[in-house]
This record gives sequence, structure tokens and C-alpha cells, in this order.
Amino acid sequence: MFVRKILIAAAIASGLGLGTAGVVMGLPGESSEQAQSAPLERAPVEVGASQPAQETPPRTRTQTASAQPESIQLAGHKGTVHCVAISPDGKVIATGGADGTVRVWDAATGKATRKFDLMGEAVSVAFSPDGKSVGTACAGKGGAIRVFDVANGKESLRFEGIGRGGGGLAFSRDGQRIVAGFTGGIAEMIDATSGRIFSRHRFNNGGATIAAAAFSLDGKLVALGDAGGQVHLIDSATGRALMNLGKGNGPVTALAFLPDGKRGAMADGGQGLRTWDVATSKEERAFDGKDPIKTLALSKDGKLVVTAGASGEIRLWDVASGKEERSFVAPNAVNAVAMDHDGKRLVTVGQAGSVIVWDLTRDEKPLPKNFKLTEEALTSSWADLKSDEAGKAYAALRMLQADPARSVPFLRERLKPRAERPDEKQIKQLIADLDADEFATREKASKDLEKLGKLAEATMREALAAGPSLEAKKRLERLLGLLGDDRPLTADQQRDVRAIRVLEQTGTSEARKLLESLTKESPGWWVTQEARIALQRLELRDKK
Repeated sequence: MFVRKILIAAAIASGLGLGTAGVVMGLPGESSEQAQSAPLERAPVEVGASQPAQETPPRTRTQTASAQPESIQLAGHKGTVHCVAISPDGKVIATGGADGTVRVWDAATGKATRKFDLMGEAVSVAFSPDGKSVGTACAGKGGAIRVFDVANGKESLRFEGIGRGGGGLAFSRDGQRIVAGFTGGIAEMIDATSGRIFSRHRFNNGGATIAAAAFSLDGKLVALGDAGGQVHLIDSATGRALMNLGKGNGPVTALAFLPDGKRGAMADGGQGLRTWDVATSKEERAFDGKDPIKTLALSKDGKLVVTAGASGEIRLWDVASGKEERSFVAPNAVNAVAMDHDGKRLVTVGQAGSVIVWDLTRDEKPLPKNFKLTEEALTSSWADLKSDEAGKAYAALRMLQADPARSVPFLRERLKPRAERPDEKQIKQLIADLDADEFATREKASKDLEKLGKLAEATMREALAAGPSLEAKKRLERLLGLLGDDRPLTADQQRDVRAIRVLEQTGTSEARKLLESLTKESPGWWVTQEARIALQRLELRDKK
């Protein structure tokens, strides 16, 4: 289960692009017919509509699925669509597939803006960190890594490795390097401008294709997943192999580093995501779903992870609690998924040219404009916010957001401090003493803070986030560790976090005032932290 320190790290991380690319292993042999892009189809996806006989039968809505989001289908691809990526700013979508094309779309309008013709199937796509370039890996005899300029449509790089194409692809965080996977268990690190090889790796994996790739947030590590079910971790600067995880359930088709950089996650066809600790290589099992998982994506802030696969069921999971937040159904199998920079939009790709953009902020059947919450509904919604059942929690969020005039005052009363607050001045002095010149003073301050325990937690976390000296940082981390830093959020804490999400998505002046007050006085550090981040996102939204 993902733990709460990931939530803290996610809050201060910036530039996370892990959720913007869906990478899947190539499926050669589909039709490579070239097609001109068609206009955007505005009709919502019709779940259960008939499909060609050779395609996987569509899924119908299940009893566990939440309300379907509004969606639009982008028409243009022929045959299976293998991969999708969203630019770091969320404005551009890139897709590639069996028809031998990479297509670029305007995310706001759904209009096709570019079509790049390849010599083989496109099996992975990725944007450069500045969003100006899109790279693709092609399968088959025409296999190569190609990079195109999004603005002018010109090819800026073509690289043919010693193995055939058809593997994973990822840009480094500075945009200067590309890691690319090939057949024969080969991966190469190349210069994104010149194509010069920095390092080459041939893994002892039975020649399985390197099918997925990801850089860590700081760019120091590269994870490579192969079709044999193994994950290889290498040092991006030296090229030195660091670890090799054993075989999983099947081919590794998607990889991502979690925001704290200490853990990675993979999709390999199992019903739960395989996760591992980067330092120890210890494997964990974070999210246990009901269907095999083929693809995953992380939101930029690291709060949500999306999983999907052959069943067509799309699931959104809360990272902090490890609980399912929401689920809905695509009309057929999902090969890859990408989430935009603010977590409001998903793009899934699959069979029969399927490219679907889902608006997570709107439902196909929204609540009435004059919807009013009764006292009974407010109380039951508050209770359902901490439910482990995704449908209940989502329904509660939906209703509270629909009637902010009643829900905001209601939440104000329930997000008040639940215990007598300690002497903040005393705690801050003790924290300052952690960096005192005298060793005895530092030791006494540590012992006193340890005795205060939970009462000092929020203030210690604030001090740690402010960037203290190395000595104070080590002591604060130890003290917070004694409080059980690795424990997941409790049900009550998870309810509070979801309540903050209601206030942010409501965005009214009263909701913002409440968020501001919660940054100063709240039930605990988890609410203070969430309220602060919510306000930052609202400020960014206002500037757009």
C-alpha cells in the first residue's frame, strides 16, 4: 500500500511528467493503412455499441462502476492504437498505432493538427519536457526512434539501434537524452539532438524486447521493463546496472516512478500493480484490482494513479490510501492511458482506432442545476467520504460539489481542530533548538519533541518542508519516523482529504476562504498540507 509520505513528497514535487505517457509493447501485424484525420466526434462514447467481429467484445457498465464521465472520440486512426501521451502543459495529445502514424491533437478542441507517417507501427510515444518535440518508437523492419517538431512537423532525429524497434521510449527530465528499448534485450541512451550513443545495455533476459521505460523525477535513474516480465534499473549518468527485479505475471507494459523517487510501479498483466522499493528492490503490492492491468498513469501531483486493461474497466486510485476512488467503463480494451497535468482529463486508446478523451469533471448525466442537499444527505455524504467503496465515495464527492451553498458551511464545522492545540511557541523553540550549537541542547530538544509526539507533528512537518539545516532535518525525519511515517491515512484522515478536494473543485469564494483558514488551523497536518496545495492550484488556475 502506498504510504502517506508519498503524499507529502507529491505535494512539493514539480514538473512530474510520469502521468503523461502510456507505453505498451508493440503488436505487429495490424493494418498499416494510412488515414486522413477526421473531424472531432462530439457524441459521448456509447458503451455497449457494436464493434467489428474481430475486435474484443465491448464491456457493459457494471454495478461497481461510478458515473460515466463525459467523453469525446477522436477519429483518424485505423486499426489498433497502441500508445498515447499528453504534453507537460496538457495542451497537446499524441497517439500512435498499427496504421503506421503518430497523430497530434489539440487537447481543448480535439482537432487533429499533425500526422506523421512512419515506416512501421508506432508502439510508444513521449513528449520532451518542454512539449516542443514528440518522440516515437516504431516496430518491425522499419523500426527506429524518430523525433518530430510539434510546431513545424519536421523530423529532428532518426535513430536506428542495433536491435529492431518496438520498445519503450522516454525523455530525460532535462530533455537532453532519450532512452529507447529494442528487441534482443537491448536498450540505448542517446543524445536527443544528435543521436550520439551515451550508453548501451544488453540484458540477460532471453532476448525479450525492452517494452517500457521511465526516468526518475531527478533524472538519475532509469527503469526498463521487458516483455519477459523483468524490470531493470540503471544509473542514467554512468550506465551502471543497479538491480534486476524477477519475473512478474507477464510482459511489463507500463512503468512509472512515484513522486518521492523511492518507489516504482509497473503494469504487467496482474490484477494488482507490482511496486518496488528503489533502494532495497523489495517488491510490494499496492493496488489490488479485479481485472488484469495493462497500463497505468500518474497524475502530475502524484495523488491519483489510473489503471486499465483488456476488460475496459478504468480505475482511479487514491495514492495516499491505496483505495479505489472511481471506476468507469471504456467501450473496449484499453491499451494505454494518459492523464493531463491537472488530473482533469484522461485519454485512453485501444482497438478499432479508439482514442477517447474523458472529462473527469463532468458526468454524462450531471445532477440537476437546482440540486439541493438536505441535512440527511449532508450527513450521509460526510460518512460516505471515508468509505472504501469507490461508488459511495465518488457519489458523496459529486453531491457535495453540486450544492456548495450548503456543503461549504457544513464542511467548515467538521474540519475544525478536534483536540486542544499544544503551545506552538514552545514547539517552535524546541525545533529551533534542534540546530543549537550545544549537543546537549539538541539532544534535550529531540527528547522533548519525542514526548510531545502527535501534538507536535503538524509543526514538525511544516519545519521540515521549510528546508532546515542538515542537522535539524535528520532529527526531524527521525522524530516523524517514530510517529509511524509509513502508515497509510486512516479512514477519518482520508475523509478529510476528500473534503478538501470538494472545496477545491467547488472553487467558490467561501470555499477558498475556508481553505485559507485551514492552512492556519485544522484537524491535522494532512488537512493543512492539502489545503495549502489546493490554494496553490486554484491560484494557477486563475492565471490561465
